[in-house]
Amino acid sequence: MLECTNVLWKQVRFHGLPLHDADVLLRDLHRLPLRRVPIKQLMHTALHIGLRQQLAVYDSVYLALAIQTQSPLLTVDQPQSRAAAAEGVVLKPITDFLT
Repeated sequence: MLECTNVLWKQVRFHGLPLHDADVLLRDLHRLPLRRVPIKQLMHTALHIGLRQQLAVYDSVYLALAIQTQSPLLTVDQPQSRAAAAEGVVLKPITDFLT
């Protein structure tokens, strides 16, 4: 939720998204049936991934979550993609979502 809210902030601040639209998108986001995982249970793994892969813990926590949930990772961040591959995390191409 924090990451998504930060994306909305950037869109309003730097790309002209009206605040009202960001509020609507945030409300829609909260309505999605997403499973939330407490970040504290990912920290140990994220720290170790970050140190092994020279990747910030902020980015490593997504890899830790993918490992814990046995889910693919969707990212366009190249260092994160390389670290994911090295850690055996399945990457899902963003192009799968383009029409």
